[in-house]
Amino acid sequence: MLLTENLQVFKNYEFDPDHPFEKYMPGEIILHKNSISIPQPKIIWPANTSYFKMFLIGVSIDFQAFTTNSLTQSTEWLTQDHDPISLEIANTHAHLTAIGIAFTNNNHMPVNCQAVKIIDVNL
Repeated sequence: MLLTENLQVFKNYEFDPDHPFEKYMPGEIILHKNSISIPQPKIIWPANTSYFKMFLIGVSIDFQAFTTNSLTQSTEWLTQDHDPISLEIANTHAHLTAIGIAFTNNNHMPVNCQAVKIIDVNL
């Protein structure tokens, strides 16, 4: 039997330690139950990029069936002129909540996240 309290070790987990989320967005993230708000986004832009997109991902885990269900919400492609950011996912029973950021120089390109971080673990 998997002990769900062991999931706490994943809080603040960076999917790529060479590209931590704070490297690209060191600003404050306000976490609510199933949403985030970023009142004053401070974006650190990689070279040759003009657009960014933020993602909020919620993952529910069925420990009996060994399956997961995920929901993702994202902003549109945003430019350097941006207002506060708010994202909400409909899954209020997410065990893991992650945030991601992607950059591009062309807002029609496929999305590849530059950085992803688990920001909350709910048991």
